Amino acid sequence: GAGVTHMHPGGRYAYTMEATPREGMGGTACQIGQFAVTDTTSDTVVDQVAVKYKGATCTDALAMDEDTNEPGYYRFSKDGNTMFVSISGGFMDATARVRYTAVFDTTDPAAPVQLASIPTATQTEHGWITRDGTGQHVYVVGSIDGAVSEIDTTTKQVTRTLPVGANPLVLGTYGTAEGGSEQVGPVND
Repeated sequence: GAGVTHMHPGGRYAYTMEATPREGMGGTACQIGQFAVTDTTSDTVVDQVAVKYKGATCTDALAMDEDTNEPGYYRFSKDGNTMFVSISGGFMDATARVRYTAVFDTTDPAAPVQLASIPTATQTEHGWITRDGTGQHVYVVGSIDGAVSEIDTTTKQVTRTLPVGANPLVLGTYGTAEGGSEQVGPVND
């Protein structure tokens, strides 16, 4: 969950997810955390970007089953201009529900801008996400719904919801031309 750090594809900026500030803990309504943008050429934080559950314009108070949500793992579009952030339900909170994936315009990697969040299959705990090798889609696990949401990275819309069975946790993709996707999270025997 929060604390995950990845580099922007351009290689200069690192993004670190943080669970605070958030609604009720120094943040605004609908806020589930933020991420710090670090310029690795100077080792300085150049921006702190609020993460709102339903998108930048959300002013709704979080529902009780959403109030422990926080930003989790994330993947960039192939061109690096869009970041898709899976949202995690509170750690060890079986009642937590996540129904959205956050989206950020990273055209200016030093100053990301949140867009509208995308409704996706319902999940809890860790929000697993991966990008296919072509960069055309990201996939988000819906552990409660037993489904995976396929998001087109260009239109920023769910193109398919794939039923996969009870309680999916980790996912990956494989294509004969591009090979396997990057692993996100633990792999257990």
